[in-house]
Amino acid sequence: MIAIHALPRGSSVRFAGTIRNASRSSRPNSTSGPKSTSGLNSTVQPSAADRLRGGGPAQRHGSQSQTPSESLLRTRRILSAFFFLIALYATPEVVPAGDEPRQLTFDGRLKRDPVFINQGREIIYAVQHEKPRLVLHHLRLSDGRTQRLHPDSPLPEFRPVYSRDEQTFAYLQMTGNDRLTVQVRRVGMPQPLVVKPTAAVIWHAALTPDGKHLLYNASGQLRMYPLSGGPERVLTQSEGRNNWPSVSPNGRLVAFGSSRLGNFDLFILDLDQNTTRRLTSNTSMDARPNWSPDGQRIAFVSTRHRNYEVYLVGRDGTGLTRITHNPERDDYPAWHPDGQHLVSVSQHDGQTDLFLHTIPSR
Repeated sequence: MIAIHALPRGSSVRFAGTIRNASRSSRPNSTSGPKSTSGLNSTVQPSAADRLRGGGPAQRHGSQSQTPSESLLRTRRILSAFFFLIALYATPEVVPAGDEPRQLTFDGRLKRDPVFINQGREIIYAVQHEKPRLVLHHLRLSDGRTQRLHPDSPLPEFRPVYSRDEQTFAYLQMTGNDRLTVQVRRVGMPQPLVVKPTAAVIWHAALTPDGKHLLYNASGQLRMYPLSGGPERVLTQSEGRNNWPSVSPNGRLVAFGSSRLGNFDLFILDLDQNTTRRLTSNTSMDARPNWSPDGQRIAFVSTRHRNYEVYLVGRDGTGLTRITHNPERDDYPAWHPDGQHLVSVSQHDGQTDLFLHTIPSR
């Protein structure tokens, strides 16, 4: 069992029943106020008074006596300085929530594809394993407990995706020689539905929110397959490769990455209008888009600062915001259902784990 550590100093996570607030005692807080004030009485006040005493030639040499008005003015200055220092040093320091990410796993193994389930109380993700090489793990945030999702599976599994009601669950399974199938499980279904697309190699599966269609990359193009049966629909027919489909919460738009114009940029496909528009334009790589729960923003990973970092952008291409500032890799962003947090797969000191980030308010 893996225990979840306390939150970093000053951070706060607000969704109920999953993550508790915590703080370190290394900086002043509301309980240490009286102690700090007591310290100021013996050290800070004399220092302020000493500085004020040396203000005028008459006071330094004692050659002139003070008038009542000068004495009153001097007393007011001393009191002003005293109360200013109390406000400066005795007031608890306020650190905005989200300045530091919260570490969720601690094994340091390679990971990918996290997704929140059960109203954000749990995370399913793929993690490095001895045999098979990748397995799906289940993390319970309330106590940090992790376990294999399919302990008897002998084949590598990754890229878990869920429908909005979590009644339909799909993931990629490697069957050998780099051939992949999509395993689709539904509540009440005794055996998974195995989707074997026409192309030999597929990647980057996604589900529509209603759980009725499966999207994936095959031979560099995006396709949509009806799980009830019928012909698949080819969504893209362009130069380059089209990867990482992510369906908007209303099921009408698909964000994806494409190298059709050279490097990978993000694009949005309107499924009803069958039109595509460019979302980002950069000389580096923008990849792995992920829609926010309200459908207004998209999280993605980019190398625009010479390192894999997590960013946000509005659905209209405005409001680009950098979320991570880590000298090592941050990747695979996934939204918490509250729309105020993201989980990422991040490297720190060569160890790869899941980290939770608080999203700045718009």
